[in-house]
Amino acid sequence: MNVKEELVDLLDITSEALFEIGPDFTVIFVNRKIADVCGWEASEIRGKSFLALFPEQNRQAISSALEAAFRAGGVLSVKVPLLTREGVVIGGHLRVIPVELPGYGRGFRASLVPRHKSYLAEEILEGLDTGVVLLDRRGRVLYANRYAQSHLSIIPRLLEAARKSSGSDEEIRVDDRVYTMSAKPFKHEPGMMGWTVLFKDISDIKKMHQMMTMVDRLSSLGIIAASIAHEVKNPLAGVRVMAQTLYKELEPEKREYASRIMKQIDKIDGMIKKLLSYAKPRAPHPVPFNLHSVVEEVVGVLRERAHRSNIKINLFVNPAITATADPAQIQQVIMNLILNSIEVMENEGGIIEIEAGESTIVNPDLGKPYIFLKVRDTGPGIPHEAQQKVFFPFYTTKEGGTGLGLFVVYQLVKENGGMVEVQSEPGKGTEFILYLKPAKGGSYGRA
Repeated sequence: MNVKEELVDLLDITSEALFEIGPDFTVIFVNRKIADVCGWEASEIRGKSFLALFPEQNRQAISSALEAAFRAGGVLSVKVPLLTREGVVIGGHLRVIPVELPGYGRGFRASLVPRHKSYLAEEILEGLDTGVVLLDRRGRVLYANRYAQSHLSIIPRLLEAARKSSGSDEEIRVDDRVYTMSAKPFKHEPGMMGWTVLFKDISDIKKMHQMMTMVDRLSSLGIIAASIAHEVKNPLAGVRVMAQTLYKELEPEKREYASRIMKQIDKIDGMIKKLLSYAKPRAPHPVPFNLHSVVEEVVGVLRERAHRSNIKINLFVNPAITATADPAQIQQVIMNLILNSIEVMENEGGIIEIEAGESTIVNPDLGKPYIFLKVRDTGPGIPHEAQQKVFFPFYTTKEGGTGLGLFVVYQLVKENGGMVEVQSEPGKGTEFILYLKPAKGGSYGRA
């Protein structure tokens, strides 16, 4: 099959009758879709007057419109009456582009569809939030709806996946985005193979699912940790009573041992009390509050400590942005995150950046985007295998750490109807992202 034949095949799979028309309105070329439009075979139309496709009483008006389009050099798009092969008049839609045709001089390229077909199918495809792409066997795009046109950079990957596809839905990853895709082969004419590909960006949906899975896991861990702590308290109290008795009965030089036992028990008891309060913090009192003010207050408290460790704190928070949560609890969350960054960079110094804005992640309760707050540092980062564990109670990579700081962050954010996630690259720093509910009427106080 030569190039010209291949192009003709491509033109034949469109939904429109396509024409090249000479200066005297002679049809130089028409594809086979003319048979679907008004019953004529392409061979019957080639070499005939284009005006013969219209009722006689309308031909002069259409001729004048074509001449005017050529003089203006613009696109003509009009509703017209069409004359079928059987002599029936039907409604149609004509689009014409004036061009210079090699070997003919001035002329036109035109498309024609019945009005009852109109462009309804295209309008439906253009409105989908799913990409629809028609590819030929060489990977050339024959059709792409509006959604697909906004993702043209991934089409080579779609073609590669389509060639290996079993026809069922599958996921493909392109850079940092995830797409679901299905591809089915089609055969329009002998030797004319291609693929119909449907795809959708599901990155945000997958991220939401992962975060909700983390919420479930951490909720279970918090309940288990609180249950264990509650069970330990009673026998621990008994051990302390026995240590007190020993202290009274032992000789003075041996009382130090009983005293040390009591101190260690008191330390464990204090940790258990903290854990119980962390696992079920006090009920939040959500109100609209200015996020910038809360962040600034925390930074004001911690800036001197950061300075002593050669750490610079930069703020990128819009002064007008507002969220809905318990300001005191969110203040504690921000303090924990900044302290966490200071501690991991204490020996080396670095930069902490705090940024706030409006997220594209939709709040499932309010149907609005969340407010995001990012705390990122230039520290050593977190190993990939540890990133899913940082919010677990008692998990820590710091010497002397309790492993409760980030667990508190998770609990308080969850209690305030928000979410928290971590993104980190070893050697390149860490970023914690909070998602909080916006204030009523919009994140920037809009009515």
